[in-house]
Amino acid sequence: MQITSAKSFKRVYPIKPDHNVVFVHVPKCGGTSVHEFLEAAVPARSNPPRTERLSSFCIPSLHKHTKAFEIRRAIGHELWESIHSFVVVRNPWDLMVSSYCWWLEKAPHFTTLRERAAEVASLGSFPRFLDSHYGHDCINECEGNPLDWFTDASRNDIVSFVGRFETLEDDLLRFCQLAQLVPTKAMCRLNESSRTHYRDYYDCKTRRMIEFRFARIIERFGYAY
Repeated sequence: MQITSAKSFKRVYPIKPDHNVVFVHVPKCGGTSVHEFLEAAVPARSNPPRTERLSSFCIPSLHKHTKAFEIRRAIGHELWESIHSFVVVRNPWDLMVSSYCWWLEKAPHFTTLRERAAEVASLGSFPRFLDSHYGHDCINECEGNPLDWFTDASRNDIVSFVGRFETLEDDLLRFCQLAQLVPTKAMCRLNESSRTHYRDYYDCKTRRMIEFRFARIIERFGYAY
């Protein structure tokens, strides 16, 4: 694999202290665009004491893909319940194709991911990717399924708002109303992979693999192939 450049991860935090919101970022669900959109928004009301408390939790251990229950545990239930939180889900068939393309196109440029990116590339095909640890257990470099990002141990939602990748622009505007944020720019789709339609990657077997792994998210949100 030829590496043309090396990159480091941009330090982005799920907690937005000035906005009194948390964005719970499931990988490959439009998160880069959401972070940019939310950080550009203007809060209709300020709460300096709460902002100061939230700022103290913008630390490396609470990185951008940290799950909601971990953030809540870190900041405490009282502070968590006083703010608004947002997460985005995506059609799982589309999600895993996007993740596969990310491993091939984007991950090799990050020094910390080169070895794993080479491992994914060596698998040689999308079906073999789905049948590997990366397809069974991960979304990008993170272990877990989408529900893990925004539910507690009893599978109860602990976020204020669940948006969909497929209707992201509208859902972001709805969340801004809920959180009393004033958007200052239109949302732009960033960090997209170059590929054909996700259905081009599947056969009957791999389609069923997604149905099995993501059964709960498919049932809850009515996703279809």
